Amino acid sequence: MRHTLVVLLWIPATVGCSDDDARGPAGADAAVGGDAGAAGDAGADAARGGGTDAATDAATDAAPGPEPELGLVTVLEEDCADGVGDLPGTECSTVEVACPGIEPLGASIRNTPGEGQARGTVVFGSGGPGTGFYETTPTARRMLEDLVQAGYRIVQRAWEGENGWTTGPGGVGPLSCRYATLLTWVHDELHSDGAFCASGNSAGSGEIAYALARWGRGAILDLAVPTGGPPFAYLDYGCARDSWSDECLALVPEEMSCQGNLCTYAGGGVDQVDGAYVPETPCSDPGPGDAERLRADSVLAEGATLDFPGTLVHFVFGMLDCGAALTQGLAFAGAITSGTEITLVEETPHGVFQTEQGAEAIRAAIEEGCL
Repeated sequence: MRHTLVVLLWIPATVGCSDDDARGPAGADAAVGGDAGAAGDAGADAARGGGTDAATDAATDAAPGPEPELGLVTVLEEDCADGVGDLPGTECSTVEVACPGIEPLGASIRNTPGEGQARGTVVFGSGGPGTGFYETTPTARRMLEDLVQAGYRIVQRAWEGENGWTTGPGGVGPLSCRYATLLTWVHDELHSDGAFCASGNSAGSGEIAYALARWGRGAILDLAVPTGGPPFAYLDYGCARDSWSDECLALVPEEMSCQGNLCTYAGGGVDQVDGAYVPETPCSDPGPGDAERLRADSVLAEGATLDFPGTLVHFVFGMLDCGAALTQGLAFAGAITSGTEITLVEETPHGVFQTEQGAEAIRAAIEEGCL
């Protein structure tokens, strides 16, 4: 097992974004950000792969079961509402993803072929409900352009629905079948040569975490690069108040020092979780049995797969990320029993792709690991 922590230093004068972008949350990606609160001290051992007792227990208790049933993707003869975007050579198609027991959901797929010799395919996902494309900031767009020029096919998804991929009812865990199904379709229908990899920010990294831990997609992924998350390691803890504050704060690496709500979801995160269970509200107004239901729907639910022998999982966090997605993401990183890497990027917020150095860290992780 290999766990590596890397801290990327950055000279602020060279940052190519506004001060607001560098220090504030990124729109929908702030869904799991925090209100003002107390920050924690040292926890670098957890970041290097030690994790909390709860995370270790989840890994220990995990027992592989039968491979879960994925859904079906149907290509629709409809134009993409937001067009093909700004990356040259992009085609856009609309699809419907149907999983057992939940309502079908539409999505738009932007597919940009790589230049020159093919090195692989990278699937990118935005945060929050995932209803926007990844290329929405200049830094993200330039990073995608660099990867295309390096030979990578870039696939972006944008979900339909009021709450994107977490549009309920059904619960966050079962609804994560949508991304796992779509990821498999991209692998089978759009990917051709080279490695197959995925990256997503915040709740977009949550899609990847569920695909690995719940849906067995380590079978097709060579590299996963979750950034700013995943925020759904323990849904019950994220929705609760102070029920895991000691464990949570111990996860924060000693290299980081920030003030924020590091242990529980802020308003947007609460709303996104509740939106997966409509008309019920197990996050904002839990009733009897809701804590157990949320834990069963978490990435680190009992029985989660946490060994990915064919998949390197490379986490990237901004050192100005002061929300629950940081600690939830580190809990997942600490529970994984196969190889992981963690990169902390200075002067970078929750939306890692928002700064030049954050986007560069993502690009480097992909070019070094998507092989």
